[in-house]
Amino acid sequence: MYSFTDIPEIHSGNEHFAIENYVLPKEIPIIELKENETKIILPLNQETKIEDYNEIVSAVKKIDIKSLLFLRYIEKIEWSKNSEETKGVFIRSKPKERGANVREVELIDQTNNVAISSEKWLIFSKEISNDTNTGLIEIAFLMNDKNIQPISFSPLIVFFPTEKQTNLGFLVQGPYRTTPSRDNIPANDEWNKKCISITGNLVVESLRWLRDNNMLDIESLQCFPIDKLKFDNTNMFSSLFDIVKTVFINEPLLPRYKGGYISANKSLIARTKELRELFTNEQLSELFKSKYSWLHEEISQDRTPDLRKYFINDLGIKEIQPETIINSTTIDFLKKQTNEWICKFYEFLNKQKTLHEKIKSMPIIRLSNLEHIVPFKDGQPQVFLPGQETEFPTVHKEVCGDEKSESFAFLKAIGLTEPNPVDDVIRNVLPKFDESTVGFTEETYKQAIKRILLAFDTDSTSQKEKLISELKNKKFVAVINAANRERSYAAPDIVYFQTESFKSLFAGIDSIYFVNDEYGLKGEKVRDLFEKCGVYRNLRPIEKRSAFSSTELSEMRRKEGYGDCSSQEIQNDNSLYGLEELLNYLPSLNNDEKIKRSKLVWEELCHLYKRSGESLFWGNLKWSYSWSSHSCSFDTYFIRILNKRNWILNHEGNLDIPGNIFFNSLGWDDNLFLRSKIHFKSDEIQEFEEKTGCKVLSTDEYKRLKQFEKLWQEEQRKHLNEIEKQPIEFATTFSVADAPLKVSDFTGKDQSMPFDDSQVNKSAGQTSNKDSSFDIEKYLNNQSTSDNNDSSDESIVNSEYLKKEGRYGEKYVLKLLNEEYKNNVNVDIIDLNENGGTGVSVDFVVKNKTSGKIVKLVEVKSTTELKGSKQRISGVQWETARKEGDLYWIYCVYNIKNNPEVVRIQNPVQKWKDGLLLADPVDFIVK
Repeated sequence: MYSFTDIPEIHSGNEHFAIENYVLPKEIPIIELKENETKIILPLNQETKIEDYNEIVSAVKKIDIKSLLFLRYIEKIEWSKNSEETKGVFIRSKPKERGANVREVELIDQTNNVAISSEKWLIFSKEISNDTNTGLIEIAFLMNDKNIQPISFSPLIVFFPTEKQTNLGFLVQGPYRTTPSRDNIPANDEWNKKCISITGNLVVESLRWLRDNNMLDIESLQCFPIDKLKFDNTNMFSSLFDIVKTVFINEPLLPRYKGGYISANKSLIARTKELRELFTNEQLSELFKSKYSWLHEEISQDRTPDLRKYFINDLGIKEIQPETIINSTTIDFLKKQTNEWICKFYEFLNKQKTLHEKIKSMPIIRLSNLEHIVPFKDGQPQVFLPGQETEFPTVHKEVCGDEKSESFAFLKAIGLTEPNPVDDVIRNVLPKFDESTVGFTEETYKQAIKRILLAFDTDSTSQKEKLISELKNKKFVAVINAANRERSYAAPDIVYFQTESFKSLFAGIDSIYFVNDEYGLKGEKVRDLFEKCGVYRNLRPIEKRSAFSSTELSEMRRKEGYGDCSSQEIQNDNSLYGLEELLNYLPSLNNDEKIKRSKLVWEELCHLYKRSGESLFWGNLKWSYSWSSHSCSFDTYFIRILNKRNWILNHEGNLDIPGNIFFNSLGWDDNLFLRSKIHFKSDEIQEFEEKTGCKVLSTDEYKRLKQFEKLWQEEQRKHLNEIEKQPIEFATTFSVADAPLKVSDFTGKDQSMPFDDSQVNKSAGQTSNKDSSFDIEKYLNNQSTSDNNDSSDESIVNSEYLKKEGRYGEKYVLKLLNEEYKNNVNVDIIDLNENGGTGVSVDFVVKNKTSGKIVKLVEVKSTTELKGSKQRISGVQWETARKEGDLYWIYCVYNIKNNPEVVRIQNPVQKWKDGLLLADPVDFIVK
């Protein structure tokens, strides 16, 4: 002010003075005033420029009308420029009393008689005093049409605005102590602390007054301290945040949904409009076991984010999600609700798509009998939509609505359907098959199958698939065990139809089950049902984990030209259900049954091929390496075992592998594809062997035999000199063993010897009957003359050393025989080689002294090799062994140089036929 004037004048009432030198009052002439008027005159300095003049006018125009808000005696401020050229006025209306210490004031700003702005304020006041001071604490709220609204700029007012910001949404005025420049309020001043405390009390009183006068709405709440960050310890009014928070929590000051007010500790915020509209305050109280009400609908993330945040984080009000309230619903609660409300509840749930899966396990469905039930249990429907009359639980018609309603859409959305035969079977029939002991009589079982067939006849593809899926896992097929004919129930995947072929094929095998036709399970519909569920008309493929070695897999890849791999997978390596059990069972059967079963295996394989094609007979190996993929096929598992196992009867009456059998000799129906997979003996070889009487070996077999013979001869020559130089000493004890029972790869099969049986018997004067008498001298003489073509034996026997070696073996066996029969005085042991004699067919004869009957014929074979090495037998000796059968023994003496060991072989020809002796090589004569 003193920048523009030296002696400002004041005229008020009877007082008329000017101020000189800033502080000295000076009496001046009286001027005329209006009643209650105060006039301030500012005579400008002579140095004042026009720019200064304009600045003063501009500042006057900017006087805030709120300067009049808290004044009690000044109602109007007028100003003018150049007398009447421009004038303005700030007007404060007379206060309108709204209650004790509550008044309404209007402020008006006019220029040249035109209203520039107007504001209404609601002012609350409270007296403050102490021994030396007195005054009023006041708060003022800016009013809109009917309520109050927050302001953005709220400096603390000490009769006039200060520089101190309160961060409140209303104005605070009081006799606070300020610094001389009015830019700060000493917070630790005791008087100021009291002013703040009274201000807090006044704020609480204002809240109650606003509520009681229905002026406390959502916008009004934002006038109060709700932002905690703005009321930290740097704000002198921080205590107001805690005061207001406490009163909000405990007093009904928050606007409630559908009118009224509620405290924060009894309030809930609804996440959606539908929640507020569906659940009443009474229902909320029952659900949450305490008296609750919804807050006003304007409390939301979109409309009032700051207020919502304050309510949740600071006042601790829970925001209720649809899932929260659904989880709180109980059967007792739902039973109390009307059908109309349940229908609306379903409409609400229809919009909560993410909760539908959870809802399926909650008791929300109202039945026609007004009970409540979960819609699904373990994936199975427990209730159905209203439809035709059934014994199923159904949804109450009044809560279901029509097909166009949202409640009906909800029930369909969670998977409820009208009841049908498929659901009937799944719910009411199949659970009975889960019981440990199925209490079915023949009649009740037939009724169950009848209901299953009715369901199976549905036109709905999805329903039929659902039924089949359930049936596959149930033991619902009445079956008979193939071995003991016991009745039981089984899952379809381990059952065969009881065809005549299968009954004959698997008879006696207790792991195989047939459909029990005695229960009337016949007809095309039954067969179609069972087959769809897994019962097989043909041999059933079952996955077999392949047992290929890494070497075998590598060889398979190598043959395709890609030996390396980084990953590989075997596919479609299948066995056939019951096949391996059948192959294991075959040896226990008589020959007629073996022939019958083998033929049935072939026939069923033909049926399987006809129905399934070639793919089932091939496995597949897939592998990858270096970013490239490859594959190759191989015989699937059941083909491999059929080629390796003995399952076809040969002409000797023994089970054999297909590779040793001529297919044409079996009389089976031909199938070229199966013949390409199961490897029978070649027809050309059969024709040759039938014409020549010779046995044909494969090239590999022949090479292996020749190699074995060469190695044996080399080993024999290696020790020749050492054995001739050293005498053989007999051990005091004997190591004797029966012939080892090993099946060779080169087993002879029913090959006739090159001698005429009748001539041998005629020469000996005896038959092959072991109990008949036997003229040994005559027999041996005749045998020696018939062996003159055995050139292969002569190449070995001519060796003087081998003769000596053979005689050592004979002496060893003689000592063994004497030891063996030392307690039998009625036995003679005849050494045919004694005193230079020669036993051509046998070396020793053991006979009964009394009857003269032969007890044992013994041929001795000696070698320095260890047990398991090859021995040589002449054609005469072999023919004698064939004729004499069990009377004929070969005593093989091994390792005669060091510690002799004897292996005794009775009836070597029969053991050869049985595959227990290896014939290597075989010399033959074609008659």
